[in-house]
Amino acid sequence: MSIIKKQGDTWVLSCQYTDENGSAASLAGVTILSQVRDEQSVLLLEFETTVILASAGTFTLTAPAADTVDLNSGTHLFDIQFTDTAGAVHSTVTEKFVILADNTKAVA
Repeated sequence: MSIIKKQGDTWVLSCQYTDENGSAASLAGVTILSQVRDEQSVLLLEFETTVILASAGTFTLTAPAADTVDLNSGTHLFDIQFTDTAGAVHSTVTEKFVILADNTKAVA
C-alpha cells in the first residue's frame, strides 16, 4: 500500500487502532507517534495526532499545509507507532509515502 499526497496541501489521515484480530481496540492511555522519513531515515514530517473516539480506536493524523509545502517530492517511508500504558511499543508495517509536486500554487 502507498499513501499519495501533494506538497502544500493539508493532509488528514483517518485511522483506527486494532488488535491482532483486526477488531477495534481502545486507545485509552496509548501514545501515538507517526512520521514521514526519507530513505536515508531523515525526518521530513511528524504528524499531529488527534484521538476521535478512544473506545473505538479512531484517530486522525494531520499535517497542515504550511508543514507540507516545502517537502521534497518523491517516495518516502511512513509508519505509526503505538506505546501502551505498560510501555510496550507496537508499530504498523512501514509503507511507502509518495509526495507529489504541487502544480497549482497560491499567489501572495
